[in-house]
Amino acid sequence: MKKTRRSPKKVLFTDASVRELVMRGPESAPVIGLGSSGKAVSVGLDAESPARRFTTARSPPF
Repeated sequence: MKKTRRSPKKVLFTDASVRELVMRGPESAPVIGLGSSGKAVSVGLDAESPARRFTTARSPPF
């Protein structure tokens, strides 16, 4: 079995490298985290269902 690195538990927008990834990414594919290799993980809103919603810590669940 091959061991892999874990993704970071917490990604902060105050980190300059994370902020740069978010700002460089397209609006249609916002960054939602970092993968185990440090690459940005995003979701393609244009390709995904238009009815998809995301619940954040500040918004009530649906």
